[in-house]
Amino acid sequence: MAPKRRKAIRDARSDSSTVVGEWPHSKGEIVRVAVGTYNGHPFVGMRRWYRDIDGNLQPSRKGISFRPEDLKAARKALRAAARLLKKRPSAS
Repeated sequence: MAPKRRKAIRDARSDSSTVVGEWPHSKGEIVRVAVGTYNGHPFVGMRRWYRDIDGNLQPSRKGISFRPEDLKAARKALRAAARLLKKRPSAS
């Protein structure tokens, strides 16, 4: 039996979303951060986007969504990672 195909990923998997930031990633990809709702529930999503053959940005399957109550823990972990990276010698 063939595996089921996944439905196409819509903009940040949301009912509605607002992009609040983005930055280049690699090979023409970007990382985009959006605030939105999915099935009526608020979230913050981070997802890699790529350019299709026509040059249009399309969402990839690589991403993560946070519930509003998880943002404090996510910020704390990212700050800890930034502090740790500052202490390490840079690779030159």
